[in-house]
Amino acid sequence: MITELVRSELAEELRSGLHRAFELREPSLSAFVPVRFNGTAQLVAMLIQPRSREDGQRQYAMVTFLEAGKADLLRRARREQRFARAHAA
Repeated sequence: MITELVRSELAEELRSGLHRAFELREPSLSAFVPVRFNGTAQLVAMLIQPRSREDGQRQYAMVTFLEAGKADLLRRARREQRFARAHAA
C-alpha cells in the first residue's frame, strides 16, 4: 500500500487525505511539507482524489505529488512577511 512507500514526512498528510477520499468521497490537497531529497529540503504536497468504483470493487484513489521548490525559500518569505508586518506601523 502507498502508505508504506511514502516518505515518513508525508505519512500523516497522506493518511488524512486517504481517509477523506475513501470515507467522504472528496478530493483533498495536503499542506506543503518539507521533505529531504539528497540533503536538500523540498516542499511537497499531495492531491488525493477518489476514483469511482463499481459495487463490490476495491476503493482506489489517485495520489499526485506536487513539488514547490526549496523549503528555505518558504521560510525566507515567511520571515520577510513577519518583518514587513512588524515594521508597517
